[in-house]
Amino acid sequence: MLVKINYLSQILDEQVTFHAILPEPRIMKIYESGEPVTKDLPVLYLLHGYRGGPSDWQRKTGVEQFLHEAMKHMIIIIPGGYNFWYTNMVQGKRYFDLIADELPRVVQSYFHVSQKKEDTYVAGLSMGGYGAMKLALTYPERYGYAASFSGAVDPFAMKELDDIVDPKMLDMRLAMEKEQDWIFGPKEGRAGSANDTMALLDKIDPAVCPKLYVSCGTQDDLYEGNCAFRDKALAKGVDITFYEQGSTGHEWRFWNAEIEKVIKHWLP
Repeated sequence: MLVKINYLSQILDEQVTFHAILPEPRIMKIYESGEPVTKDLPVLYLLHGYRGGPSDWQRKTGVEQFLHEAMKHMIIIIPGGYNFWYTNMVQGKRYFDLIADELPRVVQSYFHVSQKKEDTYVAGLSMGGYGAMKLALTYPERYGYAASFSGAVDPFAMKELDDIVDPKMLDMRLAMEKEQDWIFGPKEGRAGSANDTMALLDKIDPAVCPKLYVSCGTQDDLYEGNCAFRDKALAKGVDITFYEQGSTGHEWRFWNAEIEKVIKHWLP
C-alpha cells in the first residue's frame, strides 16, 4: 500500500512530499486498531538519486512487491531530496536537517514507527547512497543499519571529467559542477567538513557505528570511491559488508536487485 503525504515544512518553509510504503493491510490493521501493540514498526528511509524524486523507487524497482513478499512488519519512507545532496547548503536551504530531524518527527506523527536505533534503517542509491552514509555516520545513535548502492560515498574525490566513461555520469557531473559551490562551499573547505563522509568515517567510533552495506558495479565511475570507503571502514574496524558486481555500471537493474536483497535478506 502506497500513501503520498504532503506537509508544510517548518525548516524549508514550503510544501514537501514523502511517500510511505506500508506493510500488508492485515499487518497495518493491528497498528491502526487502537489496541496496544507489542512493538512499533521498524522504518526504512529510502533515498533517491541525483535528478530523481520519491516516485523513482516505485516506478523503476519492485520495492513495494519486495516488502510484501518478505512479509516484514516495516514501513518504507521515501522523501523528496531534490538535487541538493541531502545537505545544509552553504547558499540555500537546510536539506540535511529536513531529512535527519524534521522528517522522522513527521513520520512518527502519522504512523506507529519505532524510535529505537535497531529499528531504524537508511539506504539510498547514488546521491542517496551518499545521503544514507552521511546520516548514519553523523548520527550513529539513531540508525542500526545503513546501505548504499552505487553511492557517491567519497563525493570530494570523484573522477575528473575527462576520465568519466559513462555518458550519463558525465552529464550528471557537468550539472553538479555548476551547483557544488553553493551546496558545499568552495573546494578548499570541503575536505574534513561535516559533508565529507570519508572524514566522518575516520572519526566514527566502531562500537556505535551502524552496520553498513555498500555495493557498486565494477564498471561504475564511482567504483574506486566505493572501494576507498570500504578500505577505510575495514581499517577502522567498522562492521561493513561490501558487494561488487562485474560488468555493471550505474543502472536501475542493479539497484532493483540490491533493494530486494536488502529488504529480504539483510535487514532484520
